[in-house]
Amino acid sequence: MPSALLQSPSQLTKTLEISASTDARSQRNLAIDVLRGYCIVMMVTSHLATDSLLNNAVHFLRYISGAEGFVFLSGVALGLAHQRRVVRHGLVEAYRLIWRRASIIWLVHVATVFIAIGIDQTIHRYHAIPSLSGVGWPWLIWSTLTLSFQPGEMLNILPLYVFLLLGAPLVLEFIRRRWTIPLLIASASVFLYTQWHPAFGTWNDPLTGRQAFPAVTWQALFIPGMVIGSNRVALHRWVNGPKRRIILWGVGLLAGLTALVILVPTPLFTINDHMRWDLFIFQRHPLRFGRIIYFYIEIAAFYFAAQAWINGRLPRLPVQFLSTLGRNSLYSFLIHLVIAMVLAALFASYQTGLMGDIITIIALWIIYWMAEHQIGRRIIPN
Repeated sequence: MPSALLQSPSQLTKTLEISASTDARSQRNLAIDVLRGYCIVMMVTSHLATDSLLNNAVHFLRYISGAEGFVFLSGVALGLAHQRRVVRHGLVEAYRLIWRRASIIWLVHVATVFIAIGIDQTIHRYHAIPSLSGVGWPWLIWSTLTLSFQPGEMLNILPLYVFLLLGAPLVLEFIRRRWTIPLLIASASVFLYTQWHPAFGTWNDPLTGRQAFPAVTWQALFIPGMVIGSNRVALHRWVNGPKRRIILWGVGLLAGLTALVILVPTPLFTINDHMRWDLFIFQRHPLRFGRIIYFYIEIAAFYFAAQAWINGRLPRLPVQFLSTLGRNSLYSFLIHLVIAMVLAALFASYQTGLMGDIITIIALWIIYWMAEHQIGRRIIPN
């Protein structure tokens, strides 16, 4: 474990200043943007055409979806950005900016839910929105404002970020005060408790019946991400130190082995009875420990692969495409939401066959083109 996780407040301040000067030159970690962009692609393909060849291709790693990657990488990005903000604006202002971000996402969620309900009640019936017959508008408005009403699929993820961001300053205070190890132990303990009691820390409204992305469970991805982002300089030195080759080979072999055991249903791997264990160990709702462990192993390998791609003499178009989506994550999410709602209203069976692949590719290019040229950025937040 890098020694920076146990830095004193004065040492951490010095680390923040070094990181801020480094980020002032590079501004962003391109590998992180590429990985976030890939998560956007996974999200778009799964929402627009679940049964398409393209969706199966980008989800070639079984039991890893855009949700896990994006929650973790959002934590990493927050840790990276917070360092610069503390040096530039001060600690209190840096925390205020996090809460401001939470309020923006809350407003976006409330607005999208009300718009979707309005369309559902007047123009087109969406299967993801439960029946609202007999539900009074006062209750519906209140439950939406308090984030207890979370319609299915694309309209139930943003509340998770609101809760995670509201608690982020407390997490960052633990890191700043050199309490990182107790923080990680507490995070892991809460997550393990939810394996026995998945409803812990959640509430259900009578329409949706459950909370798809409970913050008390998904913090097991977000908090370690913030720790990694906050300790970028020390981790960078550790990974690029004398043992870099050993680390790369170790991560690569471990990622390949775990993927082989999980992906290949063969009698040779009798330790993993797919029929008996997969649903319990690798579920996403509720989020299970096997899925978390598998994700951390594979995301490490993906990060090194992204670095190699960026630094190598390989085609730049995928890097540009994915990094553009990654830099405009909330913007891309909202654009894809509009596209998905329009397609669902106009076409009943576009998700099947070759048409699903064609429409998904067109949608991805539209999102990229709009993000590249910042179309509508005055009214579409990011």
